[in-house]
Amino acid sequence: MENCETLTKLSYSYADTDFKEKPVSKIGNIWQDDPTGWSVLQAIAIEQNYWDGAREAVNQLSRIAKIHSEALAYLQEVARQGESKAIKALVTHWRDNPQTLPIIQQQANKGESEAIEALANHWRDNPQTLPIIQQQANKGKSKAIEALVTHWRDNPQTLPIIQQQANKGEREIIELLRGLSGIKIDSDIGAIIKTILARKDLDSDIKERFRELLMRNNFRELRNPDQDSQHERGGGGHFSTLRTKIGGHFSTLRTKITDAEILVKSLQDLGIIVKREADVRGSSSQRVRVDIVAVLEGDYDLGWIRNTDGSFDLIIDLLGVAKKHDQTELINSINAKYAVNKTLKEIKERGLN
Repeated sequence: MENCETLTKLSYSYADTDFKEKPVSKIGNIWQDDPTGWSVLQAIAIEQNYWDGAREAVNQLSRIAKIHSEALAYLQEVARQGESKAIKALVTHWRDNPQTLPIIQQQANKGESEAIEALANHWRDNPQTLPIIQQQANKGKSKAIEALVTHWRDNPQTLPIIQQQANKGEREIIELLRGLSGIKIDSDIGAIIKTILARKDLDSDIKERFRELLMRNNFRELRNPDQDSQHERGGGGHFSTLRTKIGGHFSTLRTKITDAEILVKSLQDLGIIVKREADVRGSSSQRVRVDIVAVLEGDYDLGWIRNTDGSFDLIIDLLGVAKKHDQTELINSINAKYAVNKTLKEIKERGLN
């Protein structure tokens, strides 16, 4: 019979997400029969460099906490330390617990993204929520900026906070870009973005990301005729014209993505499970082997395959993915996250972080 020590070694030895998580799941099933199980789950749950296994360990602790009060106390303590996985578990399973909201407020005040998002989504009417969100937005926290524009767009302080961030340095500008990338841009915020485009002191790559953001929100005066014709063909941003390369139900989108690690990080930032050197699922049980797979809810995936020039093509069963997902919204969100992470990496490499 496998014990916790054997299962832990197995989990750390695997590269694939599924294989990392399965041994941890087994530890969760045998923790009562193995004297080391409880401490092993606790240790894995706070492991900084073991994201997939730590996530599953928190899931197991969440399940155990429903029958074992010590597990809930441990999750609460881990959440107080700022562990996003534990914060999410508390919000998901123990939202009504009297200790949950104070923990979330404490962590949101420290700028923890998971806590800021939880306040905006689940405690919007709490009188302390908006002041916390505004304070963190003033500090340039992207999740707080996103929450303000999404939920408190008509608050009289929202636009001044956005404008204030637009007048700051590159680091704050990038956080602003991150906060605005996944939401609808109206004319007032569009006008603020145009003030960023007019600045002479910002890197051209950063301004290009904001220009792409406006273009995705139909600020057509920023496009030239060539860009318009490209968008009408279905391209733009980091994804350009559609072409067919792979048989069956799969189609291929040529992209401008070139950095595999940034792509993987961007997918993970969006909460998408990632596999390497795996198959993309398509209609009629069809499979295509690719370099990177984004595992989607349902029976279909997205995949990226590297070309000889270093760029990646997106492999997708268009009709299949559309059964459960808005393709445009999904691809745009990946596009936006990749653009932000790419810019962050470039600035870090220039020593501006």
